[in-house]
Amino acid sequence: MAELDPKIAAQLEPFRQSVKEQGDIVRQLKSDNAPELDVKKAVAELKNRKRLLEEKTLELAPPDAGFERTKMEDLIKRRFFFDNSFAIYGGITGQFDFGPMGCAIKNNIIDLWRKHFVLQEQMLEVDCTVLTPEPVLKASGHVERFADLMVKDLITGECFRLDHLIKAHLEKLAANAKTSEDIRQECQTIVTKLDGLSKDQMNEILHKFKIKSPLT
Repeated sequence: MAELDPKIAAQLEPFRQSVKEQGDIVRQLKSDNAPELDVKKAVAELKNRKRLLEEKTLELAPPDAGFERTKMEDLIKRRFFFDNSFAIYGGITGQFDFGPMGCAIKNNIIDLWRKHFVLQEQMLEVDCTVLTPEPVLKASGHVERFADLMVKDLITGECFRLDHLIKAHLEKLAANAKTSEDIRQECQTIVTKLDGLSKDQMNEILHKFKIKSPLT
C-alpha cells in the first residue's frame, strides 16, 4: 500500500482521532451495560464520524485515484475471485461461486468475524442455510405484511427506499456544523428508531425536515 502524503495524513488525523474517541465511548457503554438507546445513539454517532472520515479521505485523494466499479467487477470476475453460480448457463441472481483467491479472502473475513464476535464478545456461533422456503416467509408474516416503503422523484422517475432517504438526510443534517445540538440529538434518535416507525410517522418526518430527492 502506498504511503499516505504527510500533509493529507495531518488533515485526516482529527477525523481519525474523533472516530477513535467515539469508538472508545461505544465500547465503554457496552462494558457498563448502558441503556440500549444510549448505545444505539453512540453507535449512530460513530457511524456518522466514520462517514465524515471516509468523505474527507475521498476529497483529499489524488485525481488519478478514482474508482470505477464496473472495471473492478470485470477484473475480479476475469481472475475468478468470484462469479455468478452457473454463469455459463446465464447465472443465478444472488448466488455466487468463489475461486481460489475469493475463498482465501472469504475465509480471512470469517476469521476476523470470529475473533471479534466469538472470542472478544463471547457470542456463540451457528451456521444456517441462507435460503428460506416460501412457507416459512408466509408463516412469519414477511409475505403479507413486510414491505419496504418507496418514494418516487416525479421529475426523474427515480425511486428511493423511504427509510434510506430519511436516514441519509438526517445523518447529513446531524453532521452539519450549523445544526443546533437539539436538532442533532433529534436526528440521531430518529435514525436509531427508524426500523420501527410506521408509514405515517415516516411521512411526518419527511415533511417536518422537508426531505426531497437527492437528484433534483
